[in-house]
Amino acid sequence: MNKSWFLEINAFYEQAISTVKGRLAQLAALPEADIEPEMPLLLAALHCYHGEMQARLGIHDPTRQTNLDANLSTLRKFGSTAYPELADVLSGAGDPFTRRLVDGHATYRRYNQEALTLYQSLGDRFGQWSALRSLGFAALFAGQFATAAGYVDQLSALAETTADAHNRLPALYIRGYIAL
Repeated sequence: MNKSWFLEINAFYEQAISTVKGRLAQLAALPEADIEPEMPLLLAALHCYHGEMQARLGIHDPTRQTNLDANLSTLRKFGSTAYPELADVLSGAGDPFTRRLVDGHATYRRYNQEALTLYQSLGDRFGQWSALRSLGFAALFAGQFATAAGYVDQLSALAETTADAHNRLPALYIRGYIAL
């Protein structure tokens, strides 16, 4: 993927955030308006995705982690209504390949462990696979090979239940690095 595609997506997020903020302001100004929970939920998720995109573009924002934490808190307030969005945002923020978004492997583990729990409660197998993959790589990058091997075992078991060879590849990749 080239940088122009990422720049277009970044601009899309900025426009979407502006539009949703404007709509929320309009609704808040109406005395009888009842704001649906989906609007603030969408805004929080958009902010999180926008931060992730900026990290991928190398745009430095010293408030990124603070903003991410605030938006995650907003999503958590919605409870089970926001589980799919919260799990996806946590999974994106916990991707060990976007190191600029969050600080340290402990944060990756925390985000992905929470995402894994949410994906399991939702029965989302792809989400579980994604969280386990990220947990395995984060442990590998931190030099915690026994922990990484545990995630590889879970990842392999999940791939076996879906009979999906593609999903086995990250497990084999991590296991290969552990062996080295």
